[in-house]
Amino acid sequence: MRKSAICFLSKEASPVRCLCRAIVAWLAAASCCGCIARDVYSEHQKGIQFLRAESSEAQPPQGPFLDVLLVVDDSVSMGAKQRILQTTLARTLLWPTWCFKILESGQVRRARPSGSVCPSGYTFISPITTFENVAIIRTSVGAGGSACLQQSRGAVPLSPASDDEASQWFAPWMAQLSHVGEAGCGYEAPLEAMYRFLVDPEPPLTLATKTVGETTSTVVEGVDEEVLAARAKFLRPLSQVLVIFLTDEDDCSVIDNGEGWKVGSAGQLARATEACSESPKSPCCRSCDTVEQTPPKGCVRVEDDTACKKSVLLTPDEDPQQLRCWDQTRRFGKSFLFPVERYTAALRAPTLTARDGRSVPNPLFTYGRTPDMVSVLAITGVPWQLLTTEESQTNPQITDYLSPQAFATAGGWERILGAPAQGVPPSDPHLLATPEPRPGLAVPGGVWDPMHGHEIVRAPADDLQFSCVFPLPEPKACQPGHYCPCDGNPVPQSPLCRQPDNSYGQIPQFAGAAPPPRLLQFVKSLGNSGSLGSICPRQLTDVESSSYGYVGALAAFRNASFATFSGSSCFREKLPTDAAGRPLCKLIEVHDSPVNCEAIGRKLADPGYAKPALARAMQNMTPVTACEIPAMPGEPRDPSSAAYACAHDLHYDRPEQGYCYIDPGLDLGSEELVQMCITFHKRRVRVIPSNIALPDTYSTFICKY
Repeated sequence: MRKSAICFLSKEASPVRCLCRAIVAWLAAASCCGCIARDVYSEHQKGIQFLRAESSEAQPPQGPFLDVLLVVDDSVSMGAKQRILQTTLARTLLWPTWCFKILESGQVRRARPSGSVCPSGYTFISPITTFENVAIIRTSVGAGGSACLQQSRGAVPLSPASDDEASQWFAPWMAQLSHVGEAGCGYEAPLEAMYRFLVDPEPPLTLATKTVGETTSTVVEGVDEEVLAARAKFLRPLSQVLVIFLTDEDDCSVIDNGEGWKVGSAGQLARATEACSESPKSPCCRSCDTVEQTPPKGCVRVEDDTACKKSVLLTPDEDPQQLRCWDQTRRFGKSFLFPVERYTAALRAPTLTARDGRSVPNPLFTYGRTPDMVSVLAITGVPWQLLTTEESQTNPQITDYLSPQAFATAGGWERILGAPAQGVPPSDPHLLATPEPRPGLAVPGGVWDPMHGHEIVRAPADDLQFSCVFPLPEPKACQPGHYCPCDGNPVPQSPLCRQPDNSYGQIPQFAGAAPPPRLLQFVKSLGNSGSLGSICPRQLTDVESSSYGYVGALAAFRNASFATFSGSSCFREKLPTDAAGRPLCKLIEVHDSPVNCEAIGRKLADPGYAKPALARAMQNMTPVTACEIPAMPGEPRDPSSAAYACAHDLHYDRPEQGYCYIDPGLDLGSEELVQMCITFHKRRVRVIPSNIALPDTYSTFICKY
């Protein structure tokens, strides 16, 4: 458990007296800001008063808020997964008052606390956090303008729903999850939906096609002012932004210009030249319908190419509609999708390029939000067995996901993604995106594969093989007129249709997901700010277990990504500083076990600051070691120093980490970085990265007057 506080020590008072003037935060939520005047070593609290650190009738306190964006796939196969997400969130958000313990057998026991105390041997299960500001968007954004025209505004958040039972026992946004539906576009575009809602300077109102002469192009019509208004309301100053994707297929973010319309067109697309099958990056790789005066150097003309001589257009069996987004360059000689780098830049770059070529500020980084304050969790088609700890493989009650760093160190990306830029496939065949049966994996009639059941052998091969499947808790017959993976005569030998007696029937017994290489590239590009979860849950029968649904993925996301030091909030009183402008303060990190502070990039805390920090931490843990997290190096008024950059640069991109004091009234820092503060209280502490405190520690900012 990590917590934080800001405390001030008076010279006149004993060093054991601590006045907490602002911000005790739980998991970066915008929680209470308290003024605590008491002897922190006393067994009895004295004179506790909870006040707002910054407030007025017109402007509430600005602090470490949490803004959560749920990007939920609304295609035909997502109903069960949407319900699991809803139940998972209810389970993790509504049950923090229960006490739990895990028995030696691995079973979980639950008990009610007495007041705020758990029975002996039990512990509180930590809630994920308080999701008080949530936007839910769908993944349907128009698919290039020729398909899904009625499902083109997925980036518009769902309207609040207050008449549902879910909204009565929890929050309106929880009820909205049940309204995402399965009537969306089959060309899922979770990355573009996120881009349009969070950062797009001019999100399209609609997409259309326009023909001039013999050339047809996708065109953008209008600007979606509703999206811009929703974004302005959603993004709060200094909030930490969490993006959670839920999708069972890969991203298909079709370009909104040029030939994007071809992806959803009814006709067949042109095939690729022969070079594409050998190397999609070859200069000779291009589409057979390419119009060119002369071929690239060393390449034959397209009309003389071996593949193009077969036919310019692919056959229906070679180009089924449901595979239009798969392996485009190799199959079509070109990509009709936005590059993944577009979405990495959306969450990292200080500026974006508007449609007219202008460079515009990235709205994510207004007020000095830094890239580390934007985190992503993609719950998608990767088997949980490839994302979790070794203990989780054998203990059915535990599904502990590896942290991003541990996953990378263990070679996880090589297993599930490979190196697409070098043409290296994932080493685990379950993550090979292909419609053909994959060598070495189970086939119908054989041994059941615990990750994906088995391959599907069909002709023509018109859909991707599954990467993972999971049993439905309540299998139901398909309703007439609705999509059903088990329709047909004979019933397809799909793992989704395999019955308890190993026959194949028309009642789906399982749900599944396909490999998501584009989403995996995106998450990998975010480093430690990108986390993965499996959309194929381990179990759906014991809702109280930590292995239920997507609980493990959300818990790991919390530990890896949530900022926990709340010193970035504005506050009333000036900090004490020395002549150079350095605050006479220390950022103390308390550990519940012996640690070598220097070995983890800290230093042993000065006893005068360590004592109140250790005493304060006693409320939440058994403290042992107090380390000091260094301030940003250099003189605060030296333009070449990291301390100066921290206090002046809206988009801080230096490697140094730590904290700085921003108080323009003392010639310390930029007005831009305190715009969100109330007039006359324009001062704050900025911590970079915001989650600088290590997991399972307690951090306290202490100042001496």
